[in-house]
Amino acid sequence: MVSEAGISLRPVRLDDARLLFEWANDPLVRAMAFSTAPIIWGDHLIWLQKNLSNANCYMAIASAQDRPVGQIRFDVRDGRTAEVDVHIASAERGRGFGPMIIRAGAYDLLARTDVQQIVAIVKSENRGSIAAFMKAGFEKFGSIAVHGIACERLIFQRGSNWQEDCSA
Repeated sequence: MVSEAGISLRPVRLDDARLLFEWANDPLVRAMAFSTAPIIWGDHLIWLQKNLSNANCYMAIASAQDRPVGQIRFDVRDGRTAEVDVHIASAERGRGFGPMIIRAGAYDLLARTDVQQIVAIVKSENRGSIAAFMKAGFEKFGSIAVHGIACERLIFQRGSNWQEDCSA
């Protein structure tokens, strides 16, 4: 379990399936996803089981004061680069949890792996998410189009001082 300023992270378990399903089908989450269609329960269970058994997928539930407030997932692509996905529970948005969850997850991933950079691809219209990633220490590395959708590319680099940042 990892802790960052009132946020704790624990690995996702199969019994988190319903919670993750509800968060993933939240209307705002669907609107900001690249696939906006609602997720089907059976498909979700298959996806979750596949990711839980994938050594290159790190998923965690973030909690504050023993209540779940969000999730973060890292998909390690080549051993050195990971893509990040994060959701905040609708009732918890706007309370500053996003940057804390992102930072705690990033530091934990860097401490446990050889990943050198973490990449976030965020729809340009999703200003709240972009701000959360930047507050967590990510930097903008240009705009790109994904499936014809304007997006921002944000990167967190392992640096010579990342461990110092972790203890700050």
